[in-house]
Amino acid sequence: MSMETIIRTHSAQVYRHAYRLTGNRSDAEDLAQESFVRALRAMPDGTSDGTPHNLDAWFSRVTRNLFLDQVRRSRRIGFVALADRPGTEPVDTRPGPSDVLDGRVLDADIEAALRSLSPDLRAAVVLRDLDGLSYDEVAAATGAGLGTVRSRIHRARRQLHDALDHRARPVR
Repeated sequence: MSMETIIRTHSAQVYRHAYRLTGNRSDAEDLAQESFVRALRAMPDGTSDGTPHNLDAWFSRVTRNLFLDQVRRSRRIGFVALADRPGTEPVDTRPGPSDVLDGRVLDADIEAALRSLSPDLRAAVVLRDLDGLSYDEVAAATGAGLGTVRSRIHRARRQLHDALDHRARPVR
């Protein structure tokens, strides 16, 4: 399979995953691009033509690992957001029209609730509930054991439920 075919086939899925992890369009585009660069450089020998058996899980794992690396690095370096500096304009993080049409955008309060989760919990619940991977695929993508994945997803769902409690409809 050619690299161009791999990228064309998986770019939407990688971008959606990156967007759900980062919570904004610009960071998601950067993360998706870096994910393809890293993944294609380190493509494991999983089949006769050098591509892994499950590319969706492979790209999800690479994207998640890059995201977690960036989170760790930003904590260590102590980045200051541009909006915190006087005289700078914030970056537009609103979704574009294509994001809305493709159904890649969640409600603002859901996005905020996802961003409030720790990176490990966010990655697990995004892979399972938004990207539709099985528990085994999430375990493969994250490098965590199946029990750990189930625990993370359970904790993430509980925290999301608590954060989104205001959306519950009153019982009549």
